[in-house]
Amino acid sequence: DTVSARAFAEALAGLPWVLRERRPLPAEVEERFRLLEEAQNASTARRYVG
Repeated sequence: DTVSARAFAEALAGLPWVLRERRPLPAEVEERFRLLEEAQNASTARRYVG
Protein backbone atom coordinates (compact mmCIF):
# COMPACT_ATOMS: atom_id res chain seq x y z
CA ASP A 1 0.00 0.00 0.00
CA THR A 2 1.02 3.63 -0.34
CA VAL A 3 1.67 4.31 3.33
CA SER A 4 4.01 1.32 3.62
CA ALA A 5 5.85 2.31 0.44
CA ARG A 6 6.38 5.85 1.73
CA ALA A 7 7.61 4.58 5.09
CA PHE A 8 10.02 2.18 3.39
CA ALA A 9 11.32 4.95 1.11
CA GLU A 10 11.84 7.25 4.10
CA ALA A 11 13.72 4.56 5.99
CA LEU A 12 15.84 3.79 2.93
CA ALA A 13 16.64 7.49 2.49
CA GLY A 14 18.05 7.56 6.03
CA LEU A 15 20.33 4.57 5.47
CA PRO A 16 23.38 6.59 4.30
CA TRP A 17 23.25 8.62 7.51
CA VAL A 18 23.09 5.47 9.64
CA LEU A 19 26.05 3.91 7.83
CA ARG A 20 28.06 7.13 8.02
CA GLU A 21 27.42 7.75 11.74
CA ARG A 22 27.76 4.16 12.92
CA ARG A 23 30.72 3.65 15.21
CA PRO A 24 32.08 0.25 16.21
CA LEU A 25 31.93 -0.47 19.91
CA PRO A 26 34.93 -1.62 21.93
CA ALA A 27 35.22 -5.40 22.24
CA GLU A 28 34.52 -5.16 25.98
CA VAL A 29 31.16 -3.48 25.33
CA GLU A 30 30.24 -5.97 22.60
CA GLU A 31 30.97 -8.82 25.02
CA ARG A 32 28.71 -7.29 27.66
CA PHE A 33 25.90 -6.90 25.14
CA ARG A 34 26.37 -10.53 24.10
CA LEU A 35 26.11 -11.68 27.72
CA LEU A 36 23.04 -9.51 28.26
CA GLU A 37 21.39 -10.95 25.16
CA GLU A 38 21.98 -14.50 26.41
CA ALA A 39 20.42 -13.63 29.77
CA GLN A 40 17.43 -11.97 28.13
CA ASN A 41 16.86 -14.91 25.79
CA ALA A 42 16.91 -17.35 28.72
CA SER A 43 14.62 -15.21 30.90
CA THR A 44 10.93 -15.98 31.26
CA ALA A 45 10.16 -12.39 32.24
CA ARG A 46 8.23 -10.32 29.74
CA ARG A 47 7.65 -12.92 27.08
CA TYR A 48 5.27 -11.38 24.59
CA VAL A 49 5.16 -14.18 22.05
CA GLY A 50 2.69 -17.05 22.11
